[in-house]
Amino acid sequence: MADAGERTACLYEGNRMIQQKKLQLEYCCLQGFYWMLYCVGVGYLNAYLTGVGLRPGTVGVISAVCGTLATVVQPFLGKLADRSQRYGWKMQLQVLLVLCMGCYLLLKLFRGPVLSGIVCGLIFLILNVMMPFVSGVGFYYEKAGIVVNFGAARGFGSLFYSVISYLLGFL
Repeated sequence: MADAGERTACLYEGNRMIQQKKLQLEYCCLQGFYWMLYCVGVGYLNAYLTGVGLRPGTVGVISAVCGTLATVVQPFLGKLADRSQRYGWKMQLQVLLVLCMGCYLLLKLFRGPVLSGIVCGLIFLILNVMMPFVSGVGFYYEKAGIVVNFGAARGFGSLFYSVISYLLGFL
């Protein structure tokens, strides 16, 4: 029969395994939902904006400008996340998500080519700025001694992307 110390160690190990599986599932869901947003905001950018009246060349300019801005903004936010406890990656990711959702809401409320182009450009920018934070969550866990499977989480991202893309194809 096991003594109290062995039972406690066994319970601790079991609890740690449950926590690790919970974090893995959360990381998979984070990747999945991020890539769903990416599909909607980036994968269908041209289809949406040409549908509201913009020319494909204009959509290309919006993508290029906002993609370039993302490469400027993201390193600044990354450095801020590394150096600040108050504005860490979690808070920044949450703020970016709220901004992104606000942009999607604006698209639903107001339809016009110019406003749609600006708002979709912001979505494009925000989603590209978010990408390193979403991918970096795995490294954060690893640094804390928690093993997560990035490949499985990224697989969820691909699965969720394909499901939302399939569903959007019917719209």
